[in-house]
Amino acid sequence: MFCQEDRTQLRNRERAFQILRSKLFEMELEKQRTEIANARKSQMGTGSRSEKIKTYNYKDSRCSDHRYELRVKGCVELRQARAHSLHPSHPPPLHP
Repeated sequence: MFCQEDRTQLRNRERAFQILRSKLFEMELEKQRTEIANARKSQMGTGSRSEKIKTYNYKDSRCSDHRYELRVKGCVELRQARAHSLHPSHPPPLHP
């Protein structure tokens, strides 16, 4: 960093360090902003067809749940079923 705003070397050095600190602070702030923006972008997704959750193939009577990598025959029955039938970790609904 080079600075010649004043007549004395000490004041020029202090001013140069002020400028350097502010530039380093701005660089670090921009780095943090970029990291936050990338984290948000990765969480949101793009909304493309590749981010699908379920696929229904009526022709072959097959349903695929892409969250659990589960493929089941009997697509119509599965579509009418509740979420507990898709994965064993979901508890069955309580019936009175």
